[in-house]
Amino acid sequence: MSILDVHLLAGDPALLTPDLVPGQDLAALFETELRCVPAYWLSSQCGRYSHNFLADDMEDNRIEVFARSLVADYVRGPRPFLIIPMLIDEPSAVALTDRKPWGTVLIALTDAIRALGVDCTFYLHLLTVPFTNEAVTRLERLRNWLEGLGLNAQVAEDAIMRVASGMQHSIRLERNYLSEQLSATVAKRCEHSGLAVSDMDLLKRFSGQCLERLAEIGLRPGLPLDDVLLDRLVDAVIAQRVGFVLPASAGHRRTR
Repeated sequence: MSILDVHLLAGDPALLTPDLVPGQDLAALFETELRCVPAYWLSSQCGRYSHNFLADDMEDNRIEVFARSLVADYVRGPRPFLIIPMLIDEPSAVALTDRKPWGTVLIALTDAIRALGVDCTFYLHLLTVPFTNEAVTRLERLRNWLEGLGLNAQVAEDAIMRVASGMQHSIRLERNYLSEQLSATVAKRCEHSGLAVSDMDLLKRFSGQCLERLAEIGLRPGLPLDDVLLDRLVDAVIAQRVGFVLPASAGHRRTR
């Protein structure tokens, strides 16, 4: 039986959204031989930035068709690279109703590949920030979880890539990470004031837009964010949209 090595970029989701980076550029950060797999037969966007479409809660044969494309184009060709931004957190994720669980999807994909006479091993990668100490633990937890589902999974060689200044798309990736921090803190501030956040993705995108406007005048916050600067940036985000309801951080700002 032939072997197909499928490389998975499992996250970090805070870096990979909302400003999407082309998948082949992400693949090249790890190895030049990796190829991000498109799915133009479904949509011109599918696979270009992520492979979340595989988990869409649709009763069609997209997984089987995708498996056939992997076997036809990658068993004897370049190594396939799939981007699943939320996969790293899947072992502890709560039940979702808007998509299939990733464990179910990867089992179905493996079964479809095996039905074509090819065995499949998943190699795990993680893109993260320089100051995190949990990357190895998160990847090991994900590997153990996948193996517990009966899948062949390995942590790839040189699996962890840390975003560094000067790296391709580093500014966009860092801005995504800052947007995550800002939106999470804005949400807590709003909750404290009695405002529920109904769409965190929308709030994160707006936070990113505020950071882009700062960049247009030559200002770029550094990572990791200082607590005082985080408070001031949160004030700026709130002032842009909900300042008329929720005042700035009087009573919230820390005293130094």
